[in-house]
Amino acid sequence: MDDDPDFGFLLEVSLRKIGYRVTVVARGAAALEILSREAVDLLITDIYVRDLGRPVADGGLLLINRVRRPGPESEIMAPPDLPIIAVSGATGHTGQEHLLRIAGSLGADEVLTKPFHPEQLNRIIGDLLARRQAGNDQ
Repeated sequence: MDDDPDFGFLLEVSLRKIGYRVTVVARGAAALEILSREAVDLLITDIYVRDLGRPVADGGLLLINRVRRPGPESEIMAPPDLPIIAVSGATGHTGQEHLLRIAGSLGADEVLTKPFHPEQLNRIIGDLLARRQAGNDQ
């Protein structure tokens, strides 16, 4: 989930190139809708989402919290061990560096600061999926 269409497109292209099936959405609510109707292997979410230049509540922190702590009425199909990667480019702004720490405390398995190299993301994805598979094999 990323509100920046250019970043979302680059992410989608780079992940498809190495064989992943990718769905990109701009808001947490859209991601939750997908998670309620299909199984996914991994979630990558931007932390800080803007609409018309202003931050909105429908961002990555809320999404991570809803995935990790679904309410009794939740229709999310995500398993409790769904790997989550939180990313943010807003950490360079004064007072925003704590966002990645908060994402980790809410349940993100990994956090990345934008910009990052696609190889770094690919390695993290591979590690998270391998760790999840190893846990499922036990």
